[in-house]
Amino acid sequence: MHSEARAARMARNALSRRALSADASGRPACRQRGQALLLGMFLLVMVAMFTFFMFSAGQLGIAKRRLVNATDAAAYSVGLWQARTMNYQAYANRAIIANEVMIAQTVTMVSYMKYMQVLVDRAEDVGRYIPPLAAFFRGLEQVVDMANTLTRYVARVEVVGRSAYMTALAASQQGMHALGNNFIGSALSNEVGWQTDRNFFIHVLGNSWLGNERMVKLYKGDERQRLKDLIVESLDPYSKGRRTEHWPGKSAGIPYMSGPKLVRVGQTQMIRDHDTHAFDRWQAHDSVSLHMPRGWLSRRTRERVALGWGGAEVATSTKDELDRLNRQADGMKRTNGKAYRQISQSDFFSSNGYFGLPATLELDYDSRALKDNPHFPTLRIGVVGYMKDDASAPDGKGNRRRIGTADQIGLGAGKLQLQDRLPRQHNGVMSALSAAEIYFRRPPGKDKRLEYASLYSPYWQARLAPVPQAWRLAPVPMPDLSKE
Repeated sequence: MHSEARAARMARNALSRRALSADASGRPACRQRGQALLLGMFLLVMVAMFTFFMFSAGQLGIAKRRLVNATDAAAYSVGLWQARTMNYQAYANRAIIANEVMIAQTVTMVSYMKYMQVLVDRAEDVGRYIPPLAAFFRGLEQVVDMANTLTRYVARVEVVGRSAYMTALAASQQGMHALGNNFIGSALSNEVGWQTDRNFFIHVLGNSWLGNERMVKLYKGDERQRLKDLIVESLDPYSKGRRTEHWPGKSAGIPYMSGPKLVRVGQTQMIRDHDTHAFDRWQAHDSVSLHMPRGWLSRRTRERVALGWGGAEVATSTKDELDRLNRQADGMKRTNGKAYRQISQSDFFSSNGYFGLPATLELDYDSRALKDNPHFPTLRIGVVGYMKDDASAPDGKGNRRRIGTADQIGLGAGKLQLQDRLPRQHNGVMSALSAAEIYFRRPPGKDKRLEYASLYSPYWQARLAPVPQAWRLAPVPMPDLSKE
C-alpha cells in the first residue's frame, strides 16, 4: 500500500512540474541552443563563395588554355606557310636553273650541227676529186643539212618556250613572296583562331615590333652573278668545254719534235651583253683546225688551216656575232682563232627569243638573321591572340557565347554573386603570345653531307619556339574589341 501511494505521489509531482514549465502556446519549454547553426550558415556561405570562385577560376583557366592552344596553332600555321613559301621559291630557282641548262644544251647542239655542216661541206668539196667518196659525201651533206635545219627550228621554239616559262616562274616566285606578308599571316592566324572559337582574335605582330627582317631579297642586274655561277656549274662537261686532239705525237725517231695534229675545241658560255653588260646572252662555238709545228725543233704548234666551224647565240638583243677575239678572250677561243673568226662571217644561228636570265629571290645576306648565323639562319614570327571576357561574338547558332564563369551563367545572387572580370589594365581582354621559328634542315634519311641554308634547296621547316623574354616585357598593343 505504501509503495503504491508513493508511486502515485511521484507521478503527480512530475505532472505538476511539466505543467509549470509549459509556455503560453501549450508546448513544453526546452533548453535554447543556436551557436552551431550560425557557424554552419557562415561556413555554408564561405563554401558556396569558394565553390563559385573555384568554378570561375577553372573556367577562366580552360578559356586561357584554349586561347594559348589556338595561338600556338596559329603561330605554327603562319610559320609553316612561310616555310612552304620559301620552299616554293627554292623549287622555282631549281626549275629556272634546269631550264637555263636546257637552253645551253640546245645552243650547244645547234652550234655542233653547224660545225658538222661546214666540216662535211668542205669534205664534200675535197671528195669531188675522189669518185668513190663523192656520192657518200653528197648523201651525208644532205642528211647533215636537214638535221641542221630541223635543229634550228626546234631551237627557236624551245628557247622561246623555256624563256617564257622561266619568266612565269620568276613572276610566281615574287607573287608567293608578296603573299608572305603580315596581312596574309594575320588573316591565316585569325582563321585558325576562329575555327577554335569565334571569340578569339589572333594576328601576326609586325616586323618593326619584333625587330626582325625578312631573309629573302630579289636579286637582279649584276646581283644575279651567284645564279649565273650556279647555272654554269650545273652544265654538263661537254657544254662547259670540249677539246680533243687527233694525230698528236712526235716526229718519228726525233725526240722533242711535234707532228701535225687536228685540234677540235668548243665551248658554251653565258656571257655579258656587249652594250648592256647584262647576263642576257648564251653563245656556243665549235671549231677544228690543222695545227703544224712552229719549227723543225719546236714542240709547240700553231693553227695553220681552219677546217670546220660553227656557232650559235640566243640573246634578248642579238648581235649577229660572237664575242670579239681580243686579249680578254679565253684560251678556248684563241686556240683556233682563224676558225673562230669565220663563225661570225658565216651563217650561224642567232635568235632573240631568249628573255634573259630572270631576277630571282635568294637569301638576303645583309639581313639580321643572316648576319647572326650566315650558315643556318632562323627567323621568328610572333603571334598574339585576344579574347574578351564578355565574349560578345555570336556563335554559329546566333547565341552569345561566354567563358562560362559563375557570374556569366547566373550562379549566385546578391552577396553571393561574384564579379569575375579580367584585369582592368588589359581592358577586359585576355591575351596570349606565341612564336614560331623558320629554319633550314635536311630531312631524315638524306645523306649526311653538310649543306648550308640557301634558297636553292627546299629544306625549310617550321616549329614552335620559346617566346623571348624581351617580347614578353615589350608593350604589346592591345586592340579595341568593343566593336568586334
